[in-house]
Amino acid sequence: MYTPARTHMGFGKYAAYKDYGEFIWRIGYGSKELHERVICPFTRASSKEILEQLKLDLETLSYKIARLIQWPLNDKQKAAVLSYAHGIGFPAFKESNLLKIINAGCKKKEVIKNYLHTSIRSG
Repeated sequence: MYTPARTHMGFGKYAAYKDYGEFIWRIGYGSKELHERVICPFTRASSKEILEQLKLDLETLSYKIARLIQWPLNDKQKAAVLSYAHGIGFPAFKESNLLKIINAGCKKKEVIKNYLHTSIRSG
């Protein structure tokens, strides 16, 4: 996963931001909280804090994803699915074609073929 942290203020500090069309504040890599505190417009965090929060966010997301996937995945597959889910958000991942394709038991080549086909068709 490579998505840079957002709203770098300089000197290793980051500011809260809102994504277009959202009502909630985020910080760093899209975290909705920082040290169990909800993000507000005046929240600021260091590089270390946003990385620690990203790790916590990914651990939580990984647990949620593991409960949805019905087939064993290797570490690279888990990382790819986790990155994808983090990028689109968990609610969207739960309804995604990718999850349906994986849970249908498709092999790697079939997942890629079917996923690319549905992505191109829907995009």
